[in-house]
Amino acid sequence: MILFTKNFKCAIVKENNEIFSRPFSFPLNPKWDNYSTAWEAADVPLHMLNTVIYAVCSVAGVTIASAMTSYVIARIEKGRKMQLPPILLESTP
Repeated sequence: MILFTKNFKCAIVKENNEIFSRPFSFPLNPKWDNYSTAWEAADVPLHMLNTVIYAVCSVAGVTIASAMTSYVIARIEKGRKMQLPPILLESTP
């Protein structure tokens, strides 16, 4: 796995013919333009924005659901006498 990771990191800055002729060596002339090409081709900013929106909505939803659940557990008489382990067992998938 370490060899694969090293090779992958080196392959990013290699040209195509150098990847196939010398796969396990460091690049002779690193081509740093590959990073910007991959960034633009994969539309990374759009995917990062999508990830941020998804994470913020997920955290907000879980926070609201947890607050409502804890309020109900604290208010009902049976909830005050409950212990934490049964609640945790019921909430895990």
